[in-house]
Amino acid sequence: MANTEQDTVIFRFVRSLPYGDKMAHIFVFGVLTLLLNLASKNRALSYRRANIQWGTLFVTVFATAEEASQYFIPSRTLDLFDYACSLMGILLFTLISRWKMAAPG
Repeated sequence: MANTEQDTVIFRFVRSLPYGDKMAHIFVFGVLTLLLNLASKNRALSYRRANIQWGTLFVTVFATAEEASQYFIPSRTLDLFDYACSLMGILLFTLISRWKMAAPG
């Protein structure tokens, strides 16, 4: 909807909050990461000494493509701070998903 400049109650609410857009990036991409990691039972791709969960990898690629695509859409603005907030959410919720899966019970 943002690509076509449509407005919604949710968009208006987010704009009404200080740094609402940035918080939304952290929350939306973070929760998506958490849900995908939990749904995939934290399955991971091993690369050298790193284990990268498939959910985390998928959301990182998606967030990168989504933010980069804004360069080509006249009604959108490529914003590296938005991208950084998306990555912060992905990292934070990846750590939460690892902690959740490691917790007993």
